[in-house]
Amino acid sequence: MKKSLLTLLALGSLALLPLKSHAQTTSVPPMANTFKICSEGACSIVTMPVGTVYQYGTGSTWVPAATSTATSPTLPLFVSYPAFGFDPAPGAVKQFNVQQTAAPYTVTWKLNGVITVTTVPALVPPAPPAPTAYTPTFTPGTVYPATWTSIAAIPTSAAADLLAMFPLPPFQFYAGILQNFTSNFNLGGVNFNCTYGGMTTAGAVNLNCVPVPIVPVAATTSN
Repeated sequence: MKKSLLTLLALGSLALLPLKSHAQTTSVPPMANTFKICSEGACSIVTMPVGTVYQYGTGSTWVPAATSTATSPTLPLFVSYPAFGFDPAPGAVKQFNVQQTAAPYTVTWKLNGVITVTTVPALVPPAPPAPTAYTPTFTPGTVYPATWTSIAAIPTSAAADLLAMFPLPPFQFYAGILQNFTSNFNLGGVNFNCTYGGMTTAGAVNLNCVPVPIVPVAATTSN
C-alpha cells in the first residue's frame, strides 16, 4: 500500500513538469523579393551582412525566414535541412535564398572548395504613377479672367526694334494692340474667345475669356 502511494505521487509530480517546446516545423511560402544564392548539397555560406533575411526551401514550401545577427547563424553555414530545423520539401533539392533590399550587398559562399562572392542587386523602385490628365470644366457664357503678368520683347526681334522707336514699356505697347483685337485660344480642349480686359498698375495685362461651345459637324452622306 505504501509503495502504491509513492508511485502515484511520483506520477503526479511528473504531470506537473513543463513540456519541452519544439521548433516550428510548418513550411511557409517564399518570402518577398527573394534572391537565390546556391542550391543545397555541397554549398556553405561563408559570410553575409548582419541583418540579412534568409530562407531555405524550394517552390512554395520554405522554412520560415530568419534574420542574421552577429552570432546567428553560425558561419560557415552548410546548406542542408539539419541547419534549418526541418526539411520543408523532402525528396526535393532545396536552396538558400536571401532577401533583396534598397541597397546591394554581397554574400560569400563556397562550393567544392571554390569561393564565390555573389552581389545581391538592390530592389528596383516602382515606376511612378502615370500623371492624371487634367480635364477642366468650363461653363459657356461665363467670363474667365486671364492675365499676362510678364511681357517682354525678344531681343533683336522686329518687336524689339519697333519698341525702340516708341518710349513705351512693352506691356503698355502690347495692351494697346490687344485693345483693338479679339483672340481665340484652346485650353484643355476648350476653345476660348478673349477680349482686352484692362491693365493693372503693376503692368499686368488682363483678358476676359469666354468658352466657345464646340458645334459638332453634321455627317454628310454621298449619293
